[in-house]
Amino acid sequence: QVSRTLPVPKVQVKHFMTLKTRQVLLDSTGLSDLSWDDDADAPRCTLLGAAQQVDEAERRLRRAMTHCQWGVSEAKVLSLLAQKPCASAKLLLSPTVPSLAQGVWHLSAAKGRVTLGSAKSNDVLVPGALMSRQHALFELETERGALYILDVSTNGTFLYGHRLPKNGKVALCHGDELVFPEPSASGAGAKPVLGEFGFMVNLEFG
Repeated sequence: QVSRTLPVPKVQVKHFMTLKTRQVLLDSTGLSDLSWDDDADAPRCTLLGAAQQVDEAERRLRRAMTHCQWGVSEAKVLSLLAQKPCASAKLLLSPTVPSLAQGVWHLSAAKGRVTLGSAKSNDVLVPGALMSRQHALFELETERGALYILDVSTNGTFLYGHRLPKNGKVALCHGDELVFPEPSASGAGAKPVLGEFGFMVNLEFG
């Protein structure tokens, strides 16, 4: 058996260091043991098990920590740690303002992309002076069992108020809140204003 210690970002400690997340990692990787150390200066976790088990646990933890940079909750952590390959996904976007419409999409390996933007050719139409014609993409990766959002806009896509990296994939989880620049902001040099203009993500994997 081998032992390995990983640092845990301070802002994520209370969401990662729970009995539920510990059990999910033990069950999904076969680790012999996992311990949390919530030291205020250097929080960390220690993994114990066979080399392959420790490698897999580290991969899952690092991936979850990365995708939780743009909003974190225990439910999101559990979802990311427990991900496994899937055949399909049902994406339901519930609008948080009356001017947007609800939509449902059934994604699979054959049809795994949904487009969002101000152009009528998109699957999800979101009007607004600061919305790009193609603003963001949703992509299903069945091998990872994950749905990603990819921001391709000029003025940004926001997850829990955090701007997503342009052209970078960020995993979405059930209950995530996506927000876009308010349509009231317009004119040359207008800066994005955030409110509740967006969607709640409802996600089921099959």
